[in-house]
Amino acid sequence: MGAPRVEEAVAAAQARFSGVIGVWGRDLRSGETVAVRADETFETASAIKTLIMATVFDLVRRGEADLAEPLHIEERHQVRGSGVLRELSLGIALPLRDVLSLMIVLSDNVATNVAIDRAGGVAAVNAMAARLGLERTRLLARLDFESGANDEGVGRSVPSELGWLYERIHGGDCVGPDEDAAMRDILLRQQYNTVLTRELPYELVSPPPHARGEEPPLRVASKSGSWEGVRNDAGIFYGPAGDYVLVVMSAGCKDLRFHVDNEAMVVLPAISRAAWEAWGETAGLAPGAVPVR
Repeated sequence: MGAPRVEEAVAAAQARFSGVIGVWGRDLRSGETVAVRADETFETASAIKTLIMATVFDLVRRGEADLAEPLHIEERHQVRGSGVLRELSLGIALPLRDVLSLMIVLSDNVATNVAIDRAGGVAAVNAMAARLGLERTRLLARLDFESGANDEGVGRSVPSELGWLYERIHGGDCVGPDEDAAMRDILLRQQYNTVLTRELPYELVSPPPHARGEEPPLRVASKSGSWEGVRNDAGIFYGPAGDYVLVVMSAGCKDLRFHVDNEAMVVLPAISRAAWEAWGETAGLAPGAVPVR
């Protein structure tokens, strides 16, 4: 069984790490589960954006929002941090679908504030968490780093609940089958591959050179999150040997740099590598042998 291998990797990473690590993972074929500090509370940083997306898609399911509806980028949405919208002109309008894509794919903070407003505000996002049974997962505030609104962080969760959220998205019973499929498609395009895929074989997670329309053998539908002393990553792995969910959260890291070689981004990827070796590795995989999902 693969769980001991993952647990050993967590212990080895913790021994090298200046902060605290929490992990939850599940092999979706066998149900085998790994849980290390999985019920301890962590700051989510941008990992909470998956819940915000689910809240908006619930409005779409109920006919109270349309993915094609235009949303205007206004002064009240402006915030520093990741993304591109803060570099563009105020007043531009984007379809709701594009706002959600920017929030996840580029972790755009301006798009996040637009999405929170369209969802109905912080209370609506937290009501969605409660409906999903996520008792300890909460969005704390809209993103406003200048006013002090985020002095306590962006959100709170525990690794097990983030894992359950992704498991429900995978199974089509988070919002609804069609909406969950649309969310998976957005999560599969997330571009911050800093923890879950950093130590995985390049040829598994990247299309072949000059490939046209080909998908890599291993695809990851994920959302990461970064804060001072915090690095998180959570997602669903779709691979040739089967599918699994993995959540890696951390806090209290003494390395506060937003840098590619931040301590957490060097240490934590070994946990994902161990999970792939336990649940996802397939020897002798030929290029193009995996059907596109």
